[in-house]
Amino acid sequence: MKYFLCTFLAFCLPAYAKVDLNEFRRMIDAKDFAALERSIGERHENALKTGNSIDLWKIYGTLFQTTHPQRRAAIQEWTNAYPTSAYAHSAAAWMYVKSGWLYRGERIVSETSPEAMRAFQFNMNKANEHTLTAYEQLPTFIPASDAVFLMQQIGQQRRNPEPVLDVVLDSIPNSRSVAKAVSVMAPEWGGSRRKQERLCNIYAVEVSGYNAEICKVSLFFAKYGIYYFTINASKREIAQIKTVLEKYADAPELEYWRYVFSLATDRSFENLRRLQKLHFDENYGIHDHEYYAGNGMRYARIDRDPQVIVQSYLNLKDYADQILKDDPLNYEWLEIAILHELEFRHLDHYTGISVSETILTDGQLKQLRRMWYDAMVYGRFDSDMWILGGQLATVRTDFHDVKSKQIFTQNRLYYSGHNLDTTLEYLAQINLIHKQLSNPELTYDKLSSSREDAIETAECDIVRAVRIVEKRCSEMSYANCIGTNNHGRTFEQGQQISRKSTQCLTEHRMPLDAILYEPVPFDQIDFQAMGWP
Repeated sequence: MKYFLCTFLAFCLPAYAKVDLNEFRRMIDAKDFAALERSIGERHENALKTGNSIDLWKIYGTLFQTTHPQRRAAIQEWTNAYPTSAYAHSAAAWMYVKSGWLYRGERIVSETSPEAMRAFQFNMNKANEHTLTAYEQLPTFIPASDAVFLMQQIGQQRRNPEPVLDVVLDSIPNSRSVAKAVSVMAPEWGGSRRKQERLCNIYAVEVSGYNAEICKVSLFFAKYGIYYFTINASKREIAQIKTVLEKYADAPELEYWRYVFSLATDRSFENLRRLQKLHFDENYGIHDHEYYAGNGMRYARIDRDPQVIVQSYLNLKDYADQILKDDPLNYEWLEIAILHELEFRHLDHYTGISVSETILTDGQLKQLRRMWYDAMVYGRFDSDMWILGGQLATVRTDFHDVKSKQIFTQNRLYYSGHNLDTTLEYLAQINLIHKQLSNPELTYDKLSSSREDAIETAECDIVRAVRIVEKRCSEMSYANCIGTNNHGRTFEQGQQISRKSTQCLTEHRMPLDAILYEPVPFDQIDFQAMGWP
């Protein structure tokens, strides 16, 4: 999924791409559609002359792949006002692509809820309608042809990228279109590596400064994983990729992959400091928001200098704020903004260094809860967002207050598809809560119920989580589905508590086919009764 995101979403651009977007912000916000038609048309003509369509993708990626309610409404008005405009329909196509992927998330299909898949399909159907109109009107328009490649990849159109790529390369020879056509044939979407390599061999040479070797670098990371290639790939393959990255040191298409490779293969303090500067100064991480955020967190924690830690957090928070100005309901970035506020105030938990002795004021907590609530327009089917909601629910009570976050837990597990790792992570948390609540030497004065009730709630949740894990393991094709890592110990602890439990008869007797949680729809939750947002 990460390779897909890096290939198709808004910010997979070389770091040198520059365009002043303010004039386009003014046009769309003022609904000056005639000006939009004229200005985008001029940039399309320039792309035909120069072969450079980066400006168009900065415009479409930043302003039209958006969750901004007013801009989404304006884009729809634009298509109504200019029903044959490739520019307007391309904007609408990418608008629906954005919301479709946000609803769907990044989990495999078997772990994606039916609700998320229905929302995804509805939005992609709309995206395809606009894509067909845009490409029919102007097949040389890069945002339109890119949308066709995506629709082919996800099965909205027949998978046949070559005729589209032929048209594009005849008018605007560029490596980005080759990469997008190659991604159509990705194995995880019904293609094959062989077919991808064939496209690289045939088409990469048609772009000046590009070739099949450069084209195939991304296939290496897609095959072995951005996070795991040092484990999954052979030493010979890693050495070959390193040689290619060094051979084409000036190729802009490889900037991101050089960064990824260096981060994974050289963990020396000096290199990490160097990459930290690239990370924040050049925004290499914008190719993949989660990779960028994860590395930002890593940089904040590996460096024991409090000033560097603080600056790392502030840099990443500033970047999230920039994104949210044009994409205000993007829960992936709102989650980062909220988590950084929470974690920054408890930084010693990760680093042993306290950089902030302040606590959240009532006003700040209300603001964070409001941000979370707004993010759930698109994030309601995302398991991690329900985890975050549970954290926000217990800020003023207690981490051990299981009842206060019961709805959040229920949805967290349901929207993960009762993923084994997610369930075991929850079991580890609830095991710890049960252990601490059961310790008479510890006191808890912020629980929303009696201590005895809290212990019983935790115990019954453990029984149910253990049975969910057992159900999931029974469905696995291999024997040791939990493995030998910390999860194994977690499960053993949960089983011990479950066996001793005499209170949770419902959870013990529940049929296995009914043991999984059902969701509580977001719109049916009375947040005001909970005291927020």
